[in-house]
Amino acid sequence: MSWISIDESLPRYGQKVLIYKTKHSAIELAWLTHTNSGGNHWSVDYSHYVTHWMPLPEPPIHDTE
Repeated sequence: MSWISIDESLPRYGQKVLIYKTKHSAIELAWLTHTNSGGNHWSVDYSHYVTHWMPLPEPPIHDTE
């Protein structure tokens, strides 16, 4: 997996993804929502600093033994 620029594409609305924000060089879990005004909004504070996103990795496989 690699980071995807928000200038190239965006995730599906509601899809949980990792985002990178230039504010404090932060990586967070977030999702994209559609606003009433026709725009997009990330579910995190300082969302205007989001520059990249990537799908979440597969969860670990639990050992049942």
